[in-house]
Amino acid sequence: MKTGRKWLDARKAWYLPGQTTPMDYGFGAIEEKREGAVDYEEMKKQVIARGLSSRCENHDLLGPDDPAAQR
Repeated sequence: MKTGRKWLDARKAWYLPGQTTPMDYGFGAIEEKREGAVDYEEMKKQVIARGLSSRCENHDLLGPDDPAAQR
């Protein structure tokens, strides 16, 4: 994926899954829709369903059943 130099409106952007990303959620934002991309609401839904990533977890806040606590 080409790295852009333009700020995108998060709610208008499209998101490609399977990317290497700093917070480890795996979605890269792009300006134009392309095959495999999802909109903001779908990306948000998947991120919330996944739970905290290994890069932003706070073990004091995690319950024993949280998937992030088991990584």
